[in-house]
Amino acid sequence: MRSQPRQFVVQVPVTSHQHAPFSYREIFVGKKAETSDIADRATHPDLGLVAPEFSSNATLVNGSTETSNQVYGVTPIYADVRSMTVADGAFLSDEQVEAQERIVVLGSTTASDLFGSSAAAIAQRVRINNEAFLVVGVLEEEGGRNSVDDQAFVPISVAQGRLFNADRYRGTYTITGVSM
Repeated sequence: MRSQPRQFVVQVPVTSHQHAPFSYREIFVGKKAETSDIADRATHPDLGLVAPEFSSNATLVNGSTETSNQVYGVTPIYADVRSMTVADGAFLSDEQVEAQERIVVLGSTTASDLFGSSAAAIAQRVRINNEAFLVVGVLEEEGGRNSVDDQAFVPISVAQGRLFNADRYRGTYTITGVSM
């Protein structure tokens, strides 16, 4: 049986003199929505940046070195939404996402584990679930739990189609989350 798209609620802090320092206003509840609908500034003026994501666990391989990491399919705005800084190389571009290029930006620990150092990873090939990807960037070390250090980022179009075969709803790929 095919699973139904997840229902989600987006809450945005709203400044109010009645609630100190802020309260939450529910701005979207639904079983499906386009990210562009959620990001519409006219409808939702309290939202800043909105970035879709599709993530899954994958095996990354360089030579005889193998790691298991969370791989996120994202758009270029994702780096701004999550306040990520590129230490070496560059983050994904709109053109690369649109062209479905097989490129990857690695977290600092993932790059070091696979290539010995962050700088050594740039312009190298890494296999993700047996697909070859070109490393175009390495993120600055963040530290802490659930940081980007152990993750990898590819164009969302590649993650949804080529890497993880995402479910479709009415012909459109589904996402696993939205970052704001």
